[in-house]
Amino acid sequence: MRRWIRRSWALAASLTLGAAFLMGSVSAAAPGTNRVSRVTTSPDTFSVSMPGGMSANGTRMAFESDADLLDENIIPEIPAIWLYDTTTRHFDRLTSLTDATGFATGSFGPVLSADGATVAFDSDLDILHPGVVLDQIEVWLFNTQSMKYTRVTTASEPLRDSQQPSLSADGTKIAFFSDSDFRNEGRPAGPFEIWLYDTHTLTYTRITSASHVSRNSLSPRLSADGRKLVFYSDSDFLGQGIPDNQNEIWLYDIATLKLTRVTTGTDSQRDSQHPSLNADGTRLAFESDADLLNQSLPDNVFEIWLYNAQTAAPSRITNASQASRDSRSAGAGSRFTAILTS
Repeated sequence: MRRWIRRSWALAASLTLGAAFLMGSVSAAAPGTNRVSRVTTSPDTFSVSMPGGMSANGTRMAFESDADLLDENIIPEIPAIWLYDTTTRHFDRLTSLTDATGFATGSFGPVLSADGATVAFDSDLDILHPGVVLDQIEVWLFNTQSMKYTRVTTASEPLRDSQQPSLSADGTKIAFFSDSDFRNEGRPAGPFEIWLYDTHTLTYTRITSASHVSRNSLSPRLSADGRKLVFYSDSDFLGQGIPDNQNEIWLYDIATLKLTRVTTGTDSQRDSQHPSLNADGTRLAFESDADLLNQSLPDNVFEIWLYNAQTAAPSRITNASQASRDSRSAGAGSRFTAILTS
């Protein structure tokens, strides 16, 4: 059950990451007068750039890419974390591959704090040379002002992974999923749980407890105020008879410890996944092929849904033009990047 939410990157080259700071900058092409501006231009046809997060004012963008955007002869097929300044139109590369040993896969899933000063991402690269085992994925922070890396997670044993971080607006809370046993509770390897890390108190809080070792909780997203958390899971937290592999959307109130089941799949073959939250946690967006409103929707056709947490009412946003067409979350099924308003 290795590396759950990943793009279709080709097999990584034999490299790991050495300690790196901002690796230079370059000016991108100036945006035109059209509403859509192209940010990246890959120097070859095989490189891929994937969206990450933006600062609240839209002046900084974090993304992952294996493109050699600065013409530095970097190794292809091993994505790095990049920052783009929409005002100056400059790129900064935050991670660098320097040690040609092993089979690292790179750095993924960057998200930004509201002020753009903190970047969170996950990586199996040995950024600070503390001896991270190859292919062991950890969560990292990078401070763009101090240019300092902080390793958020340390696996309880080799090959336990921590992935897909989400930040509160002020960057003090980080949600992620992991099968590591951070609190020495005897947790087995395999089931991924949702965790919350507080950068002030340096404490880990385990949000979920799998109902079976084969069930997982994935894709956590924090509200901007850090009070609500949304994720998807096939665990039967409330003893309601949820079958294995039927993913549902769950909402967690961090202050009250209340867990709310948002969706109810119409059969065990239908899934709701990859949720996102608005700033105050009152609205959720997600993808689902479940017939949540009993509208005789066909199986395996994913639509985008909006859920009002105050009224407990789902609304279907999209309507597939054909049974073979889907509306899915951004990033090849990895995370939903829509901007929601209260």
